[in-house]
Amino acid sequence: MKKILVVSNGYGEDLIATYLIKSLKRQLSSFIIKALPLVGDGLSYIDAGIKPLSSQKILPSGGFIRSPKAFIRDLFNGLITQTLKNIIILKRISNKFDLIISVGDVYCLILCSLFNKKPRYFLPTAKSDYFMPHSNIEILLIKKLCKEVFTRDDLTANSLKKAKINAHFLGNIMFDAIEFSDQNYNFNATDYVFGLLPGSRKEALLNLKKLFNLVLDISKTMKNTKFILAKANSLSLEEIKNNLPNEWQMRGDIKLENVKTGTAIIIAKKFGDVLKESDLILGLAGTANEQAVYFGHTVIAFQGAGEQTTKKRFVEQQKLLGKKLIFIDENNISKLAEKIILISKNIHKPCAVKNSFSASENIAKEILKGTQIN
Repeated sequence: MKKILVVSNGYGEDLIATYLIKSLKRQLSSFIIKALPLVGDGLSYIDAGIKPLSSQKILPSGGFIRSPKAFIRDLFNGLITQTLKNIIILKRISNKFDLIISVGDVYCLILCSLFNKKPRYFLPTAKSDYFMPHSNIEILLIKKLCKEVFTRDDLTANSLKKAKINAHFLGNIMFDAIEFSDQNYNFNATDYVFGLLPGSRKEALLNLKKLFNLVLDISKTMKNTKFILAKANSLSLEEIKNNLPNEWQMRGDIKLENVKTGTAIIIAKKFGDVLKESDLILGLAGTANEQAVYFGHTVIAFQGAGEQTTKKRFVEQQKLLGKKLIFIDENNISKLAEKIILISKNIHKPCAVKNSFSASENIAKEILKGTQIN
């Protein structure tokens, strides 16, 4: 029986990999497909009913190392041990598979290539020619180490093709991953609904505290406002409850409420519900911000906590998403609220939901077409 190994290194990458695995299983039901997350506990796999081959301690950066400070923090919290563990696992198992799919960055691809000569496919999720092209060294490694590349956008695919790399853009799987529930949130036509995206890493708890203060300031000035929160699977309700600021309480698993003002934040059942219900998105996220813009939303970003929500990060994201992402360089909550309210006057809920690219199906078909293992 043929075997496929899918290796990912990041929360968003794990989610993307789960959709690809589901598509591969639909087309190759007799194959054995295994998943190995290099970063974190593999919760996206577990939630999708896929048992990961291993799980890792969650490091402070959450796998998003973009500064010497973040690297040093991870180093002192077990980065070397985690890397060695991943290398040992891949040395033991990678040669037992018929092909390997790497979802993440070039570092992930390198690890997948150390101990085998199997066909390797690469989904580079972290880089795009819109905001951060692959370096010359990365291009050389990609050309040497993988059979085929599936980029996140057409511009990057064309760039890699010029370097004689077998690259294609067949859609972005992160847009396949927008799911909806049948929950009725009872918002009225006169309500102005803000969607809140605090992110998925541990820094999201600190981002939430900033959003709580911002919500209070917005609701003081702007009447008929409602707020709906996208809670990532990597954040438990218990964690949120234990980190609530004074005067905020959790009401079951459906909302957070300020007992002094009565201001409430509804906790969405599914991420897609936030996109469907909101007029404007306040986004302190990576993948979720991109999904919101794809859906048709305008996203307002500002500095939060950690590497994922720095000014540098959002300026890069703005290059990818264009005018639909507005970065406000303001740390004062009251002034930030004023600017958000001013922007909101000209922005309302998108008219229609875009259809998914079905990128996971397209990429799965291409992988199967390009290999002789089927």
